[in-house]
Amino acid sequence: MPMFGDQIISYTWATKPSTAPLGEIVCITDVGANGALFRGNGTKWVRMSSLNYANIYASSSATGAGAVAAEVEVGRISYKGGTLGANGRLEFTTLGSATANGNTKTLRAKIGANTIGSIVSAGASVFAFNFWLMNLGSESSQRNNVATTFTIDTSVDFDVVFTVQLTVSTDTLGIIFVAGDLR
Repeated sequence: MPMFGDQIISYTWATKPSTAPLGEIVCITDVGANGALFRGNGTKWVRMSSLNYANIYASSSATGAGAVAAEVEVGRISYKGGTLGANGRLEFTTLGSATANGNTKTLRAKIGANTIGSIVSAGASVFAFNFWLMNLGSESSQRNNVATTFTIDTSVDFDVVFTVQLTVSTDTLGIIFVAGDLR
């Protein structure tokens, strides 16, 4: 029996019907932290509401010479291609911790080679980092909260990767919490 009774059928993103009958509602179980409802518009599946896509809790911190020479990955959230849609928005709320001194420590959020958000910590032991990325009428045209434009193809699966780079090898910077919401 389907997860939601006879009216709503459950699929994964890969197994959902390719046609989206007008008005039909399905649950896609591998989208978001707990699945998501999509409604057919006659041609494609459209997300019915915003959803919490994933949370990262207490990921590893970066420290040492490796984080000085290059960026070190400290967290990742994966998204299914097409779930953002032509006008969707990703919103991130991040809480981090760092060595409380004047040295520069940088946290970046990236999709491929594109830095979609970044913050520099120099002195605070705990910091907040909030940013968003919005598709602008196309799955390959975006702008972020500081008006930078991008041409990232969100019609295919992609990852938002959080990296750290330090200037002094004895410093640390890490993620306490990240929430990635899709709107």
